[in-house]
Amino acid sequence: MDACICQTLTATPAQPGELPGELGLARIEPGSTYMKGSTGPLQGARLLFGEHRNPADLDGWVVDLNAELNVGMQVLEDALCNWQKSPEKFVPFRG
Repeated sequence: MDACICQTLTATPAQPGELPGELGLARIEPGSTYMKGSTGPLQGARLLFGEHRNPADLDGWVVDLNAELNVGMQVLEDALCNWQKSPEKFVPFRG
């Protein structure tokens, strides 16, 4: 896996209140990244898995990736979105 996306996945942990589940009201986690109709996460997934892949296949592969990494779909979606903005150089996301 590309070093920049690995840094994106691990560099900045979520702070309390950043994700809906962090409110402690319910244990919620998206079941997929919902690639169809997305912009940033779709572009990031195409960088990772190949430019000419359809959103449904990409979403399935990201679900499989999460099964291995166990970081959560929200984290993967955010990482893919942030990584596609600067795939050659790690730029931390701060907000």
